Amino acid sequence: MQSIQDSSVNVADLPHAASAFVGRSDRADVSAFATRGRSSALNSTVCLDDISTDESLSKLDPNCLAMVRNLITNHQYKYIVNDISVAQALTDVHELTYVVKVQQPRGDWEKIYHRAESAFEVLSEYYSLEPHCRGHFKTRNCGIAIGPGSLAPHLLSESEAESEIHAEFIHEVEQYVRHFTVSARLWMPNLMKQYTDLQVELIAINCLFRVVFPDSPFCTFTMNMGP
Repeated sequence: MQSIQDSSVNVADLPHAASAFVGRSDRADVSAFATRGRSSALNSTVCLDDISTDESLSKLDPNCLAMVRNLITNHQYKYIVNDISVAQALTDVHELTYVVKVQQPRGDWEKIYHRAESAFEVLSEYYSLEPHCRGHFKTRNCGIAIGPGSLAPHLLSESEAESEIHAEFIHEVEQYVRHFTVSARLWMPNLMKQYTDLQVELIAINCLFRVVFPDSPFCTFTMNMGP
């Protein structure tokens, strides 16, 4: 993972930094975040805050917009090389992370994407449009749930036929989902750990409970197939 420090940016100046997960808590947290999994040279921390204006300009495409050249020349912006082999965390002058570009999916992503798209089409044919607060949608929930009126966590009900079609769907989209699971754990490690811990507790309550996707911290997912 690369930690790219930008001395021209301060997270405190970003209006959305006070909420959600934008900005890490402190310098030690950023250091641990950026160096996690440093088992190879590709995963080492790389700070590019010392790149000069001339070096940044030299990396631009000849047909690059004049606006981009102006940002680098007059407003202290820097050119950051896109590295598809690692995740890239952009930190501000105080090393607070404000953006994370996750690692590009491994394997034949186009094939994985189209396989998932086909799986949604198959599932969509099985379900009909149902009333929804925003219109009519094809949706289906699957997994472990506990909500208003529930006294204990339980598996959402599904018929034998639904169970079979859901299992086939999950198998087809597994690689597609794995990328987003990795992304969530990268950007929200503490929250995803809480989800994983809760999942372990739920399965301990009832051995019949099962995770929806292998190695996923989520106990339930909603298939939204649109109109």
